[in-house]
Amino acid sequence: MRNFSFLMLLLSAMGLVSCSEESPKVIPDFSNYNPSELNQQFFADKVDSEFSFSSISSWTAVVDDDPSANSDTEPWLTLSSTSGVSGDHVITINVKKNTTGADRQGSIVLTSGKSTISILVEQLQTLEDGSVPEKIYPVDFRYITLSGTGMRGEDPLVSYIKNDGTVIPDYYYQVHNESVGENPGDVIQVKDNIILLIQLYWCWNTTNKIQILNSNSFEEVKTIDFGSDLSPHSIVNIKDDNMFLLVGGETKSNNTYSLNIIDIESNKPIKSSFEVPFSAQILSKVGDKIVVVGGRESEGRSPSIAFFDVNNITLEGMRQSEIDMGLLYTNKVSLEKDKNNNLWTLMVNANYEIMLCCIDMETEKIIHNIKVPAAITSTTSLAVSNDGASIYVRTHEAFYKLNVDNAIFSEDPLFEHREHTGTVNDLKMTKEGTLLFIDERLEDGAPSVVYEYKENADGNWTRLLEKGVAVGRGAGKLYVAKYEK
Repeated sequence: MRNFSFLMLLLSAMGLVSCSEESPKVIPDFSNYNPSELNQQFFADKVDSEFSFSSISSWTAVVDDDPSANSDTEPWLTLSSTSGVSGDHVITINVKKNTTGADRQGSIVLTSGKSTISILVEQLQTLEDGSVPEKIYPVDFRYITLSGTGMRGEDPLVSYIKNDGTVIPDYYYQVHNESVGENPGDVIQVKDNIILLIQLYWCWNTTNKIQILNSNSFEEVKTIDFGSDLSPHSIVNIKDDNMFLLVGGETKSNNTYSLNIIDIESNKPIKSSFEVPFSAQILSKVGDKIVVVGGRESEGRSPSIAFFDVNNITLEGMRQSEIDMGLLYTNKVSLEKDKNNNLWTLMVNANYEIMLCCIDMETEKIIHNIKVPAAITSTTSLAVSNDGASIYVRTHEAFYKLNVDNAIFSEDPLFEHREHTGTVNDLKMTKEGTLLFIDERLEDGAPSVVYEYKENADGNWTRLLEKGVAVGRGAGKLYVAKYEK
């Protein structure tokens, strides 16, 4: 009994000793980070956020994003750095603009020693105001050129310039084994398709049509045949994927022009149609308004500007702007939007001078009427900078710049281009900020050439390819890809 008591006393003493010792502390490898930042939420257009932390040893980061939630082949979630040594760090979490039409989630796992930090990243499909940005559908072409009416004896061509610079001189014929028709007209891009208008001015027994083609393969998705009763001229997307406003509509029977709302998904595509008292030539959509510019044949081709609300595209809903500025007629098929959502176009006055005009979308009137320096009627076109702050105008041999805020042209041309033997057609600004235009050649069999100029840091413009890009003979119109891979 005495031995048992001694043993219990010894065990108790040992227990007291062990309890008096402190348990070893586990020191985390990560510290100095905000736990609330472990859940990162982005709006569709928010593109970066910072995350700060400290580590006592080297660290690595692994990103896990859902590839099915991406709009192209590149990751939508990336980090400014994926590894580092011990110390204080700030990494930037980068996300691409969400144009997928759905929310998406990803995660970031930081590891250092035996410690990890998990960051959940969620990007909403909506902007902060609740709207959803337009979905992007990557395509393989940079631009398309459309050639001629067949009046000079050459076959009209649709040339296709891919992102890698490859030129397919007549992509339409290669895919369909037939000519595009007598005159390929307007073209727009919707999702991963292009909508091509095919006009046949000189052959009334042949069809006029809208053709929907896959933008990469050029294979037919659908064709809307108007026969000889409607000659498609210009087209714009109104407010969703299958509603368009068709402008032109000159018929062989009464030589009138009409505006038509087209539902490309329907078996009866013309949803509504009405004639207008002028020759509709160009159109554009700005916000909830449609603008159509044409000329009144009965009044010496003086220009007419009509405005429609998107939800009331009818003859009764049409408003025409009063134009009393000595203008004679519309010059080129071009209506370009600036940073203020105003539209710029070119017109000709009674002295046959080229005038750059600005249409105020609020007042629905022309607010600027500016003479273009050294312009020649047949070779003038315009483009707008990507930020909408500048207007670029091409004359026969020179290029000028106008500041939108003060509506004043630069005194000297930006650069000159004197190598064409015919006319210089169309002008487009690319997403990279370069200027594209077509140099048409008049030599027998000579192809048209697309030239591209880029502004350097010193403000000088230089040519990117010395010999340009040879495309179909007689090319007169450029279409630059809305989306690219």
